[in-house]
Amino acid sequence: MLELGLAGNPILHSLSPAIFERFFRRARIEGRYDLFQLQSAQEIQSLFDTRKNLKGLNVTIPFKRSVAPLLDRLDATALKCGSVNVIKKLSDGQLAGYNTDIAGFTGALQPFISALRGPVLVLGGGGAGSAAAAALQDQKLDFYIVSRHPARGQLAYEDLTPSLLQDCTLIVHATPCGMRGFPAVLPPFPIHLIRPHHILLDMVYQPRITPFMEVFRQRGARAVNGLRMLWLQALESWTIFKA
Repeated sequence: MLELGLAGNPILHSLSPAIFERFFRRARIEGRYDLFQLQSAQEIQSLFDTRKNLKGLNVTIPFKRSVAPLLDRLDATALKCGSVNVIKKLSDGQLAGYNTDIAGFTGALQPFISALRGPVLVLGGGGAGSAAAAALQDQKLDFYIVSRHPARGQLAYEDLTPSLLQDCTLIVHATPCGMRGFPAVLPPFPIHLIRPHHILLDMVYQPRITPFMEVFRQRGARAVNGLRMLWLQALESWTIFKA
């Protein structure tokens, strides 16, 4: 039996069990996919120690960055963004980290490539934001990471001027604001500057229409959720787990 799961906090909203059950059926593989709501990244190591048949985990908020230093090896995708959302137990017992969010975001981005102009604004500098930044870099697209506490080279929300927002098309929401299990609040984005030419790609997928998406749509802009990205990164994860 192929035993997999998802580690994070909170995770009760996750669609991953349903997605992987479909993968099991299609591949005619006997498997199970469990949810593990944990309090620390260190508990992820303990999971593999206590559940000997556990072959792999998807990792979500808030452990994508903190689990990376605890693993035996990281592949190129995880090294590129310093963030892990897939862990596989190798045949020698070592734990390897991967990032399939990059592939998932790249696929979700494709329908909007032809409409893009100006820099892409990535709201959030955590694990999801770093994966989006890595994907944008691969696509040779200009971008800024926007954060409440910006690091060097990043922007603060106060830096989002009318001229900057007039020049850009795509805004990527990579924070947990509005996600099920978190307060239904908006990031401190200048809502009054949203225009119909803007496109919001919200990496949140539960709820299907987030509070941030509602605001963009109310102002005549286009807004899509992260469901396509979820499916694409899960498919990439499945490929890793089966290999």
